[in-house]
Amino acid sequence: MSKTKDFLDSLSDHELSFFVTYKLSDYMYDTQQVIKDYVQARNLSQKTIKQFVANPISHNYENAKCCPRCGSDKLLRTEVQWTQTQNKSEITWIEIDRFNEGGMVYRDEIVCNICNFCLQDPNHKKSGREKWLFWDFFSSIFD
Repeated sequence: MSKTKDFLDSLSDHELSFFVTYKLSDYMYDTQQVIKDYVQARNLSQKTIKQFVANPISHNYENAKCCPRCGSDKLLRTEVQWTQTQNKSEITWIEIDRFNEGGMVYRDEIVCNICNFCLQDPNHKKSGREKWLFWDFFSSIFD
């Protein structure tokens, strides 16, 4: 479990709060217990965690390389097979050649490693960014 502890040590209290809120349930029971014990050892109460999540760090994330939900720069970039090719304007000439030869085209999928927010999904299967933008609009009405 030292890799888990090493990863948790690399997180700020803010990032750890988002991690516990959004990704704790992704782990097996034993690892969840390690994470919960670690959070307790860092003296993060549920109230503190809720305060961090309720007051996210705001960034101009369009040009920044950080998560718009939690503000972390710990992003997971994975090359995935591009299957949503309906929008032909997105295809480059090199990719057209690959398609014509029966080859596969790969694009980057970018997901926040702290809160699982999907910043970029070439196949449009995860709609996290659209939900976040809707929430920004909705919450701005009541500010």
